[in-house]
Amino acid sequence: HSCVFTWDEYFRRFEKINDEVGYIVPWVFQIGNHDIGLNSLPRRKIEKNINSPPYLSFFPQHLQIHDEPHKPQEIPTIESRSSFFYQEFADVIIISMDSGYLLSYEEQGKMLRNLLQNTKAKHKFVVYHNPTYNVCGPKTDLVSEQVIQGVFYWVPIFDEFGVTTVFENHVHLFKRSKPLKGNAVSKNGDGTVSVSYTHLRAHETGRNLVCRLLLEKKKTTSGGEQVIE
Repeated sequence: HSCVFTWDEYFRRFEKINDEVGYIVPWVFQIGNHDIGLNSLPRRKIEKNINSPPYLSFFPQHLQIHDEPHKPQEIPTIESRSSFFYQEFADVIIISMDSGYLLSYEEQGKMLRNLLQNTKAKHKFVVYHNPTYNVCGPKTDLVSEQVIQGVFYWVPIFDEFGVTTVFENHVHLFKRSKPLKGNAVSKNGDGTVSVSYTHLRAHETGRNLVCRLLLEKKKTTSGGEQVIE
């Protein structure tokens, strides 16, 4: 997993931006494989403590949840920090989820439903690492365990509560879907849009391409990749 010095260098690159705009640009994180040092759905678990990967100690993204409402809000201990959390402001909610690194898809599906049942936000955004709609790459990626669990535990909830946009990552390509509903293109244009903004780098894709989900024209390369000509 990434070391402390890597994060220090990463933040230094943003100091100039903060100086130029005159304030600190807020960040909303979500956990990925390089942050935790594990692949999705690992067979081993990481203990949350002072010796955990820096991501857990550097970036508390929610306040401590108390059983007693009158207690003051405070930053939770490392052991109490969750990889499922949300930020809510005005009529917007941004929900960060965990692609099976520290929390299961099934467990988070229940948490997601409870959260969306109680929010009054009009615009609902979800962000997680491993894509559910992974249309670029080997065919095996299209039916991975992460895809199966995402479609089974999460996608129906996105549809039911009208999630505005889902931001997916991990695959180093740019992707934007047509509106989806019921695991298919929505004819009425009211479905959840699954979007990946991770990277668009020609030296990684082999061509200067933009990968789009469920378009009319696509081509399968000799390497098994589905691309837009």
